[in-house]
Amino acid sequence: MKIHEFKFLLIFFLAWIGTNAQQASVNCSSLPSSLSPGTAIQVSVSYTADQNRDVVIELWNSGWLGQGKKTVGAGSGTTTITINVNNAPSAGSNYLLKASIRPVGASWQQNINACSKNEINITNGNSGGDNGGEVSINCNSLPSSLNGGTSIQIPISYVADQNRDVVIELWNSGWLGQGRKTVGSGSGTTTVTVNLNNTPSSGSNYQLKASIRPVGGGWQQNIKSCSKNGITIGNGNQGGNVGNPNNGPDTGCTGQDTFDQGVRIVPNANSWKDSYKANGYCFCQSSFDHGVGNFKITINGQGRNIRDICDELKKHPKYRNLRNGDPKYNTIQCGNDPGHNDAITIQGKRIKDEKVCPGRVDQGSKGCKCKGPKFDMTWLSSRARFGGGRAKSLDLESKELNFYPNPVNVNGESYLNVYTGQSGTAEISIHNIRGEFITSMKYDAVKDTNSAIEITQLLKVISETKGLYVISYKSESVSKSKVILVK
Repeated sequence: MKIHEFKFLLIFFLAWIGTNAQQASVNCSSLPSSLSPGTAIQVSVSYTADQNRDVVIELWNSGWLGQGKKTVGAGSGTTTITINVNNAPSAGSNYLLKASIRPVGASWQQNINACSKNEINITNGNSGGDNGGEVSINCNSLPSSLNGGTSIQIPISYVADQNRDVVIELWNSGWLGQGRKTVGSGSGTTTVTVNLNNTPSSGSNYQLKASIRPVGGGWQQNIKSCSKNGITIGNGNQGGNVGNPNNGPDTGCTGQDTFDQGVRIVPNANSWKDSYKANGYCFCQSSFDHGVGNFKITINGQGRNIRDICDELKKHPKYRNLRNGDPKYNTIQCGNDPGHNDAITIQGKRIKDEKVCPGRVDQGSKGCKCKGPKFDMTWLSSRARFGGGRAKSLDLESKELNFYPNPVNVNGESYLNVYTGQSGTAEISIHNIRGEFITSMKYDAVKDTNSAIEITQLLKVISETKGLYVISYKSESVSKSKVILVK
């Protein structure tokens, strides 16, 4: 080959390389200037590829936060890439997006083309997300205030392209609990039940986080997410007449080790506790084992289920969650009756632990005889749930399904009263007058008990739509319905 022919081929080859190198590029001017918050952030970018290539987008602030990668085919177009980060970035405008295109599976050292875009803004999530897309979640629709309790129903609006999970989380200084509900394609408002281990204290420093994701997916697969700050949790419509607290020392304490059949009783504070003293009052924290949940205490002439009493006490003006250092007791009423009669085996002998050691279990044997305050019966007796201030016509012994009040005052408290012949899980549901399902909740029924079940949160779902509804209670032993009026 002649020299001039070789030079011609070399020039042609270099030109060919240069031309094709230019065909692999990313266009950072196509990157968005603002992003929605969350841990899975979707970003679109335009590209040109000469063959299969990886397009990579990274999010930076003072350092690298996370990245997403997607393989594209030859040609030009726009692709959407999900950037996964460990923690949702704070709102601000000091973010940076970096985009690059590289061989499939290669690292950043093999970037063919790269660029960046500064001053990217991340919103605070209160704008409700991008409702212009096929998948979105609207945090503007979240309520600004919630009632207390361990099962809180929260409505939210969404747009879904197919079956998706809508997830709502409640946060304070940390994660408190969440609820999840699967919705179908389309747009609408759904109600998600957020389940908590403990009733949150009243206050305004709570946060709701909402996301929409594939069915069964984790937070890493969030398609859209947002949050709403400054959520207020109320005091649960406490009301009632509060009795005097017992702020003095426990009574009956001997300070001596407790024995039974020659066996020294050393209680396990955490597994033996059923109640505790806080602010001078007695509150429950029990697994309701050994049949404790079936016990009854008479209030206003009626035997009331311990489960209902413990649930109602969470609304007491002085209620708070158990804290380290609070006195813990081995009966449901702070060392006082009722106590179960079951026995446990200790050193080969059967010990009736709540009969032998009914007192404080956080002080070992020497606290077994201590008795703390009883329930605030003055306050419990004044509660509508237990007949305080109710219409005399309401008969809890009638073995019928009763509702109070009717018509419904959605800004107050509402109760379903029912006699249950068998223990088991019951479902309480609401349908409109056309028979269309609205919402439901579960309740653990106790055999041969007149239960006053608070359904205030359940009725919040229909609080915006007045009219007639059908409320139903269904268990193995009871199946009844009643028409109620919301006005």
